[in-house]
Amino acid sequence: MYKKFKRFGMAAAALLVTAPLLADQALKVEEILSKKNSLKADLSFAYSNIDQSTGTTSVVPVRTLYSYVYVPVYAGDRVIDQDLLFYSLNVKYGVIDGLELVAFADAHSATSRMQYGSQLTSSSESDFDRAGIGLTYKIKDEGAAPSLLVGATANVVSRVQYASIEDGNVTGTDKRDENFDSYNIHLLSYYTVDPLVFVFKASYQWSLEKSYEQSTIDNGDLLTVSPEVYFAVNPYTNLYWGINYQYKLEDKRNGEAVTNAESILGFSFGLSYEVVRNSILSVDYTRNDASTYQQSTFSLTFSQRF
Repeated sequence: MYKKFKRFGMAAAALLVTAPLLADQALKVEEILSKKNSLKADLSFAYSNIDQSTGTTSVVPVRTLYSYVYVPVYAGDRVIDQDLLFYSLNVKYGVIDGLELVAFADAHSATSRMQYGSQLTSSSESDFDRAGIGLTYKIKDEGAAPSLLVGATANVVSRVQYASIEDGNVTGTDKRDENFDSYNIHLLSYYTVDPLVFVFKASYQWSLEKSYEQSTIDNGDLLTVSPEVYFAVNPYTNLYWGINYQYKLEDKRNGEAVTNAESILGFSFGLSYEVVRNSILSVDYTRNDASTYQQSTFSLTFSQRF
C-alpha cells in the first residue's frame, strides 16, 4: 500500500474543478469543493484543431472548463481545417460546506483554411463566446460506496452566429447575443483504491432553439460519459487517463438537419503539478473522432485557491 503523503491534483479536464486531493486517506469532497467563504479561480488556454474532409456541414462541440461551445464548420464542397484557441476563466465561491457557486466566461480565436479545387483561402477571427453561472452540490462523501457530486450551469449570455445556407454554402452571417439559450447538468463520482482514484463523470447539455429574422439555430443536445483513472507519481505530480463517449443529437439550421445524430468516441490523458501550495498547473490532451471530422485539443490550466 502506498503510504507516502501526496496530493492528487485533478487535471483540467475534470468536469467540476481542478483541486488537490490527499491519497494517503479517503478522498474528501470538501477538498474538491471550495470551502465556506473561500474562493478558487481556474484560468485555461486550449488549442483545438478540427480537420474535416467532407461535403457536409458540421457543428463541432468543443469542451471548455464548463460544458461545451458549439463551433460551426460549413464545408459545402470545401475541405476545411480549423485551428482554435479558447480562453476560459472560472471563479468559484463556497457558500456553505458542500455547496459551491461558479461564474464562468469563454472566448476564442479561430483560423480557418478552405480549399476550392486547387485554390486555398484562409480567414481569422476572435470573439467572446459566452458567460454563465452555476452551482455544485455534495450529495454524499466517499465511504464504503463512492462519493457523489451534482451540478448545473446556465449560459446567461451567448454570442451566436446566424448563417443562411444554400446548397451547403454560407451566403451570409450575423452575430447576436442570446440569453439563457443553453443549460448543463453534470455529476461526478469517485472511489479511492490507494494509490489510484477511479472517477466517473457524466453531463447532459440542453440547447434551446434560437431565431433571428428568417434564420433559426437548434444545436443538438449532447450526452457525455467519461470514466477516468488518476495516479500519483510523487507528492507533486499526478497522471490521469480516460475514455470519452459522446452521443449528440442532430443539429438543425433553418428547420433542416445539417448533421446526423451520432456517437463519438475518444480518449484523454494528462498530468498536473503543484507549483506551490494551493497552485496547480495541469496539461491535457483530448482526441475525438466523429464521422465528419477529427478533433485534437491540448489544454493548459492554472488553478489557484485563495
